[in-house]
Amino acid sequence: LQATAELYKSALEHLATYRQRNAKLLQMWVVSAATTSGQAKLGFALLQALGNKRMAQATEVLASNLQHFLKFKQTVDLKTGILAHHAARQTVADGQAKEHAGSTFNNQPAAGGEKTALVDDQTIVTTNICKQEADNSIGTYHHTLARPLSKAFYLTPDAALTQLKYSAAISISCGGTGTIAWKSSGTDIGCSDSSSAPKLKAQLKTSKLFATAQSTKQNIDKSDEDSKTCTADYPDHVNYWPSNQDVANAACQYKNKKQSTPPDLEAITLSGLKTDTEFKALIRQTLNVKEPSATAEVEAINKIYGTDESAFKKTFITDIGDSTAKLWESDGLKDKKYSELSSTKHLEEAYAHAVAQNIHNKAEKAKTLISKAKEEECKNKGNTATECGSDKCELKEGKCVEKEEVKVENDGKTTNTTGSNSFVINKAPLWLAVLLL
Repeated sequence: LQATAELYKSALEHLATYRQRNAKLLQMWVVSAATTSGQAKLGFALLQALGNKRMAQATEVLASNLQHFLKFKQTVDLKTGILAHHAARQTVADGQAKEHAGSTFNNQPAAGGEKTALVDDQTIVTTNICKQEADNSIGTYHHTLARPLSKAFYLTPDAALTQLKYSAAISISCGGTGTIAWKSSGTDIGCSDSSSAPKLKAQLKTSKLFATAQSTKQNIDKSDEDSKTCTADYPDHVNYWPSNQDVANAACQYKNKKQSTPPDLEAITLSGLKTDTEFKALIRQTLNVKEPSATAEVEAINKIYGTDESAFKKTFITDIGDSTAKLWESDGLKDKKYSELSSTKHLEEAYAHAVAQNIHNKAEKAKTLISKAKEEECKNKGNTATECGSDKCELKEGKCVEKEEVKVENDGKTTNTTGSNSFVINKAPLWLAVLLL
């Protein structure tokens, strides 16, 4: 019981660290989605979305499994408390014998003699209780499991746990150095020894309590054939003496209600993505058709990630740490490998810079396109004062060009403080705001 509970507990502890194990790779995908372009950008964005879904799923599974585990563990603890007492009592050594020589044994303790008495309190030898050692070793001395018991437990019968078998536990015997015999005379009964040094010995022989009760099979499910149906729900929480059936019910309920932990992100494979229902649902959103073909999702995955499994693994998982991102440090803006960023905090900062840089680059590109359009508009007017004259164009050195004040208005006031990789946008015209939205 304890080994099964410990295995379930270990699985919960592993689930509890899911975010810790996977957060850095997920954040690398986030930064890569912000710093790449084309199919690579889409590929990282899709993995980011899948990673977010798995993170959320792990949190939900942990909350659900934990509440069910606590119900199961409470029943196990109550039961093993009873069984541990059973096991400990199996190891009690027989009491030390009390011996009384004939010369001192009488019915007048006040006159110096003494009556026979039982032994002192017995001591439970806890070091002899069966321990867990080698993995997956079930035997007389070692009990361990490689996986939780899911079909049956072998437990001491309930009836045996409610009956303490002390009968024939007290032993009274004769002692001496010669021929020993019981002797009776009239209404007296006693002990004789040919050496004339008889002794009366009193000893408490331990009954071992439940030693005569062999463990019996207790199905966890309703039957061997029906491995999905539980006989009843979890035992009532105030049941402090759970029966074997109560234990089975708790184990059955937890086995059926616990949810699976989502796979770690680093375990993702290209072939796995093609059969992953959640990922295919994400891919469907990239297909700009009402009714995609049966193979459209797989074809889209091949287009985004290629068909080489090892190349996929290298680009998106194992070697992604070699990718670089820009990050402000005390001595300026630096190119840093993902693997050099010691925490997800730094990756998040790199992501913030990448997003801001993208906004800046788009704004600069939009201004260039508008400026070129204005230049073309004036250029097409002709090179005479009559043809060129307008609110936006002027004749300069025999050519019709855009007026300087219009250029300034279109450009806004953009200050480049440290070069092309650093920027501050003080003013953005209305068309830019609309474009960015």
